This record gives sequence, structure tokens and C-alpha cells, in this order.
Amino acid sequence: MNLNLPLELTEIPFEILYHNGFISMQPNVHIIRKVADKTAELNKENRPLKILFIAASPIDLEHSTLQFEKEEDLIFKVTEKFPIDFQVEDTGSLEGLEQTLSEIKGTDILHLTGHAGNDKDLGLVFYMEDEIGRLDKVTPDRLFSSIKDFCPKVLFLSGCSTGKSDKNIGVESFAYQMIKLGVPFVLSWGLPVSDKGATSFAGIFYEKLAKGKSLLYSIQESLLSIKKKYHPWPLMRLFTDGTKCEELVEEGQTTLRKSSRRIIHKNLEDSNVKVLDKGFVGRRRALQKGLAVIKNKEPYEDKYGLLIRGPAGVGKSCLAGRIFERQSIYKIIILRGELKQNIIIHKLKQFFDKQGDDKALTIMGSDLSYEEKIKKLYRTIFKEKNLIIYFDDFEDNLYLENNIW
Repeated sequence: MNLNLPLELTEIPFEILYHNGFISMQPNVHIIRKVADKTAELNKENRPLKILFIAASPIDLEHSTLQFEKEEDLIFKVTEKFPIDFQVEDTGSLEGLEQTLSEIKGTDILHLTGHAGNDKDLGLVFYMEDEIGRLDKVTPDRLFSSIKDFCPKVLFLSGCSTGKSDKNIGVESFAYQMIKLGVPFVLSWGLPVSDKGATSFAGIFYEKLAKGKSLLYSIQESLLSIKKKYHPWPLMRLFTDGTKCEELVEEGQTTLRKSSRRIIHKNLEDSNVKVLDKGFVGRRRALQKGLAVIKNKEPYEDKYGLLIRGPAGVGKSCLAGRIFERQSIYKIIILRGELKQNIIIHKLKQFFDKQGDDKALTIMGSDLSYEEKIKKLYRTIFKEKNLIIYFDDFEDNLYLENNIW
């Protein structure tokens, strides 16, 4: 059922039309809010589904209760067994979003979670962050400008009322405007929704898409699965530009790619470093600063190391693990506890042997002194590699003198 409506009628809840049951829940019945009349088709590809997750939670946004880390963890958990390439952008900013899209060469689905509102001067806006976490009111024009070079096939606006028009001021919904600007499909909510309800829908939706199911089938199956436990399910709305609602990836893929999160967590656990697979909440600002240092971004362009300090048990290693999982292009060498020369030599040889780096192994096997070997590695090998050296329990190398470290 393609709906192409004037502004005055767009808020009618067609999703709850009822005749011996909800019509929208009948097989092969789908309600689509059609914005344009394109006749394009999606290019179905034989590869894992690509999802980019970005959450915005400005530090100066009043009454914000967004638990985005829980949403990220839940989506990751329900989709980890399926062929999904799940990436996360951590700044919550337009600049970070644009840069990440460029680095990963685009995505099938851009999942943007956060709060939205209506600004008296700007109109409908999505509450994103600036470079230091403050509120940045982003209009549809600005959002599209940041994603247009790598425009996703599907934009999921997981924010309250992003699919709701405001006929009082004559403005179509944020989702509607994104379609007009050039996004083929936008999923959004017609009214305020809970974090839990939105996340439950998203997890099932992505699972179905990763299995090679069509957009419409995936949406309907997701709504059916949450219908009994989440009464505002009809608030989900699909906007399109007329592109045929087909599959995003081929069905029946058998090779499941291990996620960078799982690989890094396994490496850390093998080194007896504690990490969290879930429940990582409330450390966004520390995570943002750590990533900025690793990437040499403002204002940390001249910083080449990161010190995470604090008393035992506060989650320093968990924070480090989350930073590492965001940097899948980097290899990690983990040195734990007291730094002894023989242990460092063994760890480095083990790492270079695993990487098949004969040049580095030659340096390690040379007659140079220990100090000269390390200097040469820093002047050559380490300059050529995306490498993080992680010192865990570094306090074991410090000694008390007169009760002072």
C-alpha cells in the first residue's frame, strides 16, 4: 500500500487500520509512505550486511536518558551470529560520521540513535554532538550533506517522532525530508518511543536483512515479533523514494565473519586482561578522548600515548578494550605487569612471527643490544605499522619511596 499524501493527511495512523485483525500484519500487505516516484532497484550483493551505528547524546541536552551503549550491545548481541559487518562511530558528530563513512567506504544501513526536536528557527532537528560533546542541532540538509558521498541504502532514524510531520507549521517529517534530499529508504518513529522498544525492533530487523530477506519482509517480521510485548509497534514508519523494496544482500551466505570486537576481546582475555562483552555504560567521554588521541585528532595532534589511570576495579582495562575494538585496523601487543627484558623480547618475537614480519625478526635476532633493538624497531618497523602497545597493570613497575610512588 503506497501512500502519497498531502501534509494534512500524513499523520493519520494508517498502520493501525483494522479489519478482522491489523491489515498491516497480513501477509504481503505493507504500508509505505512514498515521497517520490523513482523506479530504481537495489543492488543485491554477495557479502555481509554492513551497518554503521552512531549514537548522539549531548552533554548539555536536558532530560536526556539515552542508554545508547545498551542499544549498541543489544543490537550486536542479537546479530553476532549472522553475516553482519557492524561498525560504530563514537563521536556522535557530523564530522565523525562523514569521516567514518569515508573510511569504511559506505554502508548499507546507517543507524542513527538519539533525540530529535523542533527548533523555532531551524525547524526539525536531530540532536547530535559537536567535537567536545555539546549539543549540535542538525537539520536534514546538514545531515544529508555529511552522508551524500557515501549515501546509505537505508537510514534508520531511531529517534522519537522523526517520522512525524508538523502540520501546524507546515513542515514534513525529518524522515520525509531525508527522502526528498536523496536517501532511498528511511525508517523512523511516528511518536515518542522507548529505547527498549526501538532496540528490540532493530535487532530483529537486522537479523532478517542479514539472512537476505527483503526490506518489507524484515519490517513486518520485526513488528510481529514485538507486537505482543510492545504496544506502540504501529509507530514504525517506512518512507521511500519509490525504489523497489528488495533484499540488500544475497541469501544463504555460509561464511560468518568474526567481528573485530570478538577478535580483540579474545586476544585480551588470552592475556588475562579483563574486558566486557556487554554492560559497558557511561564512559563515552573517556572513550571519545581516547580515540581522539589514538587518531591524533584535535586537540591531541601532538600526543602519541594514552595513560588510563585510577584505582583497581574501576574498569580501566574494560575502557582500553573498548578503545581497541573501535580500532580494528590496528594490531595490538599486550605487555602485562612488570616489564622484564626477556619477557618483552619473547612477546615481540611472538608477535612478529605471527605477522610473518621477517624484517622485524631479523632485528630481534641480531647481535644488537636490547636498547638498540628497541630503538631500531621504533625508527623502522613501528613507523610502518598500525600498532598499539598496551601496558596493563603498569603500576607493577613503580616502587614506593617514603610512601610516594
